[in-house]
Amino acid sequence: MGYVDMPKSNTWQCLVLLLSSQLLSVISQQGQVVYSSCQNLRGNFTIDSSYEVNLKSLISSLSSLPQNENGFYNVSVGETDDDKVNSLMLCRGDVKPIDCIRCIVIAGQEIRERCPNQREANIWYDHCMLRIFLPSSYNKFPEVHGKVVVITRNEKQKYSDKDVLQ
Repeated sequence: MGYVDMPKSNTWQCLVLLLSSQLLSVISQQGQVVYSSCQNLRGNFTIDSSYEVNLKSLISSLSSLPQNENGFYNVSVGETDDDKVNSLMLCRGDVKPIDCIRCIVIAGQEIRERCPNQREANIWYDHCMLRIFLPSSYNKFPEVHGKVVVITRNEKQKYSDKDVLQ
């Protein structure tokens, strides 16, 4: 078997191209953000507060969630109502567990960028959703302005994603 001697710059370019294509593949699997909201009703948190420390801890722990078949997760970090961060995560029923976790991790990173200081926020992708909220808001889900369509697995073939998201 022959060995092809490539200049170092070409090797690095190929490596960067390969890694970029893998990253784009993972991002495209999750799709674009379908909906996001940042609520200010319960106030914002301050930088370096115990709430922010707990939020960062929660978001960094998302990649270590156990894979499960139902795609539902409920994680809380913190001790008191003032610094406790609650989260609900749900993946679409036909999403593989590994892809579910990937989507949730991306959602966690994106929610911090879109809602940098809000105590409550929501983000929905095609494959998953993530909600960050205070303990007092546990049974209250934010209003979503627009259409909500529930599709079972058998009905999915009748609609394209574009039809569902309009």
